[in-house]
Amino acid sequence: MEFLPMYISNFLFKQKSLVFFIFLFLIFANLPVNAATMVVSKNFDSSNLGGFVNSGNWPTVEGKVAKFTLTRNMKTSYRTEAKLEDKKGHFDFNKEYWIGMDYQYVDWDPNTGTEIAPLQVHTRASDWSKKCHTGSAHATAPFLMDTKGNKARFLTFGGKVLWQGAIQRKQWLNIIVHFKISSGNDGFIEVWKDGVKLGRVNGANSNKNDPCGKTMRTPFFKMGVYNYLWRTKATEATRRELWIDNLKIAEGSNGYSLVNSGSAPAPKPEVAKPAPKPEVAKPAPKPVAAEEVNLKPTNVRPPNPGIKKKLVAHWLMDSATGTSIVDRSGYGHEGKLVNGAKVITDEGIKFDGVDDYLNVGKLNITGSAVTVGTWFWANDLSNCEKNDCRIISKATGISEQDHYFMVSTIK
Repeated sequence: MEFLPMYISNFLFKQKSLVFFIFLFLIFANLPVNAATMVVSKNFDSSNLGGFVNSGNWPTVEGKVAKFTLTRNMKTSYRTEAKLEDKKGHFDFNKEYWIGMDYQYVDWDPNTGTEIAPLQVHTRASDWSKKCHTGSAHATAPFLMDTKGNKARFLTFGGKVLWQGAIQRKQWLNIIVHFKISSGNDGFIEVWKDGVKLGRVNGANSNKNDPCGKTMRTPFFKMGVYNYLWRTKATEATRRELWIDNLKIAEGSNGYSLVNSGSAPAPKPEVAKPAPKPEVAKPAPKPVAAEEVNLKPTNVRPPNPGIKKKLVAHWLMDSATGTSIVDRSGYGHEGKLVNGAKVITDEGIKFDGVDDYLNVGKLNITGSAVTVGTWFWANDLSNCEKNDCRIISKATGISEQDHYFMVSTIK
């Protein structure tokens, strides 16, 4: 009995400790995990660019937006950019950051060469001497946005194109970037435009040392317009006007909503993609019996009863006689292999991706609708980045407007 009070006291102490532990757990459980903190928030409602220093011609603040205007007759004919004057716009290695901003291409005719706009994260060598300079921004910047011709692009380290699309003029656009700058495999960059995720790139996105062999200094943020060609020569376009608003920079994870100006919707939650189904070998096509198909019809007639009533043409593409591919429908629309296209037995026609094609002649179809289908397999679509890779095409010429219909792919 004499040990009972000690037992009870000890039990009560443990109970109090447990309650205290649970209390702490509840406190920490309700804290946001890796919450981002705001570093910069500029809406340009004042009439000046306080907190920024210029690079080239000074931008102006008008109508509560920052306006970057550039012409060939300005004192600095090729650059109007601004960067933050303190270290808030610098990004330490191996830390997560977010940048969000609204921008508008107001006066932006297609132009020769590339022009950096509206933003870049600029690398910094140990000093600015020519000897230590890291080189072209397109090759050494962790990331930047530019325009080329009639395209807008988002580039990552090494000049790799993460996204490109047509320049959208005279409308507000939004860009949000989440990134970690690193010379190792833990680096990453992911991008949203107008609330739609453009993609993510993992891995190194900065050099560790500059050409002098010294450790790189922290990269920094710049916004505006940089047209390198205008340093030395004129191009087709003679004026650039870019507007920027609602610049926000945050440090940490989970910062999308923090840097979102409200002009872009919240991103949709990413759903894990199901594992791809295992590929099943495609069965060899069934041989077509001689009585089912008239291989060389003496006149155009409806197909045999074994073929669907409304089938107009059918090329199996599993065999050829010389350069001829038989129309198995029975209507006699023979195809011709052109420019070296060739049949791989029991597989299909192999095209070189340059100028090979199968010509089926002037195939006219009556009625108000048509269904066209084929199997195809592509091992390289690199030549589809700028041009259509046309799989099926009925046209009087090669231009898009020359087509009756087209099935094609573009990157």
